[in-house]
Amino acid sequence: MREKGKNLAFSISSDGIYFYFPWGTKAIFFFKNYFPDFKVILPNQNHTASILFYPDDFSGNGNSFFDGIITSTSLDIALGVKTADCLPIAFSNSYLKLKGIIHAGWRGIAKNIIQEAMDKIRQFGGKYVSSTYFVIGPHICGKCYEVGSDVAEIFEALCKENSIYVGKVIKKGKQKGKFFISLSSFAYFLLRNLGVKNIFISGICVREDNRFFSRRRGDGKSQISVII
Repeated sequence: MREKGKNLAFSISSDGIYFYFPWGTKAIFFFKNYFPDFKVILPNQNHTASILFYPDDFSGNGNSFFDGIITSTSLDIALGVKTADCLPIAFSNSYLKLKGIIHAGWRGIAKNIIQEAMDKIRQFGGKYVSSTYFVIGPHICGKCYEVGSDVAEIFEALCKENSIYVGKVIKKGKQKGKFFISLSSFAYFLLRNLGVKNIFISGICVREDNRFFSRRRGDGKSQISVII
């Protein structure tokens, strides 16, 4: 992330450490033997569109499901989500002094979790929303994410509803009745249509890159994506 003082970290499945520099600012892919010295807040995920403010919304929500967190940059904490194929989408806005992260799989996207994140940001200050920086972390790419016609039809409707060219998101699959969907392409064009100017996509496919966990590859674990 270009914003001063904002780092991203993504855990991966092997030992060691790997550094990645999107837009010239350090983002760290940290490994299972790396233990951060900062507090990490994780949501109770269940493919919802619910996003909570920390710490305001956390009182009495111990058993509630939610898939995103937003907080003030003045708090010395990190926010994270767990993903295996879904999109980890981190965002930050220095004008509004906020940072956040959401877990966006196809179900959450269909439930409008990205729009919900934008609505939450607007609560901080509407006219500065376009200054928010978004980063889409490692996820399954459109060449590897094959779905049935039921999910494809949902995304075709979502594309039309949000004025997104269907061909940028959905491709025919290898088998009849199957389709490839690019979740990150949909998220990118949706964010652009919502007025976001600064969007970075990692370009790392967790299905193709064995350093990461992927449900489609048969892994039962998840990586954690963190914004600091």
